[in-house]
Amino acid sequence: MANKQDKIATASIANLNIAPRKVRLVADLVKGQPVVSAIALLQALPNRSSGPIEKLIHSAVTNARAKNLDLGKLVVQNLTVDKGRVLRRMKAKSRGMAGLVEHKQSHVYLTIQESPDLKGPAYVLPQKVKKVKKEVKEKAAAKGKEKPQFRETEEKPKPEKKGGFVKKFFQRKSI
Repeated sequence: MANKQDKIATASIANLNIAPRKVRLVADLVKGQPVVSAIALLQALPNRSSGPIEKLIHSAVTNARAKNLDLGKLVVQNLTVDKGRVLRRMKAKSRGMAGLVEHKQSHVYLTIQESPDLKGPAYVLPQKVKKVKKEVKEKAAAKGKEKPQFRETEEKPKPEKKGGFVKKFFQRKSI
């Protein structure tokens, strides 16, 4: 029998530029949901943190695909949001004082698990199809008789650059 560790896939985001308490609002909605319904929920939410969490779930699904897990039976087991680093800035206040402004960041950790008792989803996640560029060759170029013809474009004259501050400053006469 396979271990529980074999049926788990993880992913994480470090230093997400959204405050942890705002990310936790979305994270609490997603915990315990099947992956397919969690992604559908995140696409419908207007919160700013729903986009990065959706990307995080897609990353964990890709990790699960590499471990050969059944993608239809994946459940968001754990989604934790921790405090990241805090960037401190100064903001001018009245009477010459300065106020402290803190830009908080967060770390997000996700584990998804294959659940044996979960039935298959009502809908399936669409997979992105990689586009392959095809080489287009002319018949004459394929035979090797003639080289492919290229369009000639007329070059427009470039506008002259204006002097700018440095040029004006050093043209001045000294007193």
